[in-house]
Amino acid sequence: MERTHCLSKITVSLTHSMLICLVAAASKNITTDQKALLAPKDHITYAPTNLLTQNWTSNTSVCTGISITCDVNSHEVAALDISQFNLQGTIIPNTTGNLRNLKWLGLAYKLLDIFNFKIELSFLFGKLQKIKNLRLTGNPLDRILSGSIGEIPHEIGYLPNLENLVLGFNNLVGVVPAAIFNMSTVKKIYLLDNSLLGSFSLGIDLSLPNVERLNPGLNRFSGTIPSFITNASKLKLRFLGLTGNPLDGVLPTSIGNLSMSLENIYISNCNIGGSIPQLISNLSNLLLLDLEGNKLTGSIPVTFSRLQKLQGLYLPFNKLAGSIPDQLCHLARLNTLGLAGNKFSGSIPSCLGNLTSLRSPDLGSNRLTSVLPSTFWNLKDILFFDLSSNSLDGPLSLDIGNLRVVIGINLSRNNFSGDIPSTIGDLKDLQNISLACNGLEGLIPESFGYLTELNLSFNKLEGEIPRGGPFANFTAKSFMGNEKLCGLPNLQFPKCKRRTRRKSKKKMLLLVIVLPLSTALIIAVPLALKYKSIRGGKSMFHQNCAMALKSFEAECEVMKNIRHRNHVKRISSCSNEDFKALLNIMIDVASALEYLHFSHSTPVIHCDLKPKNVLLDKNMVAHFKTLVTIGYMAPEGRVSTRSDVYSYGIMLIETFTRKKPTDEMFTTELSLKLWVNNLLPASLMEV
Repeated sequence: MERTHCLSKITVSLTHSMLICLVAAASKNITTDQKALLAPKDHITYAPTNLLTQNWTSNTSVCTGISITCDVNSHEVAALDISQFNLQGTIIPNTTGNLRNLKWLGLAYKLLDIFNFKIELSFLFGKLQKIKNLRLTGNPLDRILSGSIGEIPHEIGYLPNLENLVLGFNNLVGVVPAAIFNMSTVKKIYLLDNSLLGSFSLGIDLSLPNVERLNPGLNRFSGTIPSFITNASKLKLRFLGLTGNPLDGVLPTSIGNLSMSLENIYISNCNIGGSIPQLISNLSNLLLLDLEGNKLTGSIPVTFSRLQKLQGLYLPFNKLAGSIPDQLCHLARLNTLGLAGNKFSGSIPSCLGNLTSLRSPDLGSNRLTSVLPSTFWNLKDILFFDLSSNSLDGPLSLDIGNLRVVIGINLSRNNFSGDIPSTIGDLKDLQNISLACNGLEGLIPESFGYLTELNLSFNKLEGEIPRGGPFANFTAKSFMGNEKLCGLPNLQFPKCKRRTRRKSKKKMLLLVIVLPLSTALIIAVPLALKYKSIRGGKSMFHQNCAMALKSFEAECEVMKNIRHRNHVKRISSCSNEDFKALLNIMIDVASALEYLHFSHSTPVIHCDLKPKNVLLDKNMVAHFKTLVTIGYMAPEGRVSTRSDVYSYGIMLIETFTRKKPTDEMFTTELSLKLWVNNLLPASLMEV
């Protein structure tokens, strides 16, 4: 019994001693790490409010601080990530390096002395041998303001446990140390957006057996795509990013030998030429392929149908040609299709409408023709689509209303015709739509949901521009180039006329103005022969120029031989004497005059309407020679639209009677107008 009691005391004593030792050790570790963290605190010149006053203090445990993680067993600092905080100042390496158990370190490069960057990091990494994750990041603004921070220290390549290396968005320069591409433990190398250079061809003997993510994009690497990557079928590579490097050459056929686990390939804007290798279809687990902005030629390989897991295909702005293969319709998981800026021709495959997962097709700026397949409107979950700058034609289907969640539509610069589908107004999520530069006709639908951007310019739309709703926020640019639109005077469109006046303008002109006057003049002409012979030597009109005076004939002969960019080209000064031709000319003049008076918010007054100012083109269509607006008239001259109408009536009489108001037969008691008026009753029964 005493023996048992004695053993119990010994056990309790040993346990107590061990606990004391562990607590002491933990306390020592915490104290050591605390000093390592508190030392650089005085060198930080700026920090967000309360970040440092409430953390990293001598009165609190380091393990409770923001951005710090401690080991559960040793209570030592295992992770320190202050890369996301907007701290400014200097981290002292000889103290930070005392965090001997540190496995995760994240810094913003502006916390390092830029002029001693390489020396400081070399010293720091010489002490942090347990580090597994290293993140040193900046941002574009810091990079512009601070300039280059130097080269990558070669000591990083000798960290024995390093798995993740993130050095993106800095201004690192020079060649990447070869040791970094020989790290057997590394899984992720992220060098995006620096100024690193060198030739990838130097990497023939490099070995990264465990690398899963490799992204040296947006640097200045040159040469061809590394053969050690494209031939490494046993690699565990899942992500390859070479975007934005000035590479050359072609996509090697060996790219099909890449890891079967590869999911993402980014090789955009790399100056790559040649055709797309068919063996790329061997990458059966590929989720995204981005080859945008290269010089690729040829067609899309039909073997792409084997990429059954592909979700994003980006091939825009290359030189690809041919038709869009139906085999793309076998990619059931495809949600983004980017083929813009190529030379694809033919029609859009109707089977694309079967890709129910498609969210964003961009086929703009190609040579596509024909009508949109009716199946296209089956894509009920589509968010954006761009078919602009092609040669698509035909009407837009009412089934466009099936696109229930669409946000953006661009169908500009095609040959679409017909009315704008009213069902577009049912698309409640639609924010921007462009139908510019087509041949669309009819009225603008009054309801366009919650649009923030609208472009209907350069079509053949007519009628009143809707008011209220989103239309209150649109500018004249949304509707320009549609001559028959009206309303919204604040956008410089004319006021709309009453409907009775808008129907059959030419018929109204013919019935109301031209026809009665013409009838009267037919009666007046025979009687006028009693006063003077039209074909006499004193006649003021040439027999072959029904609208030209002899004095004007010489002027026209000179003017039609003048060639200058600021002169209207004279085709001829004569027209056929045929009555129908004269009648059509006067209808043209009436139409032009009506346009000046009623198609602008402020009427435009010609003020100088006479035969001398009407010119005929080769098709005998009348055109005004001069135009004077009210703003240029002398103050003593009272003008209005009525004065233009009066001038038009006088010109009608001149045209059909071949008499001028200044003819010597007319006196103060007898004017041209009175002369015709007096003749009408006497000759009416002779018609």
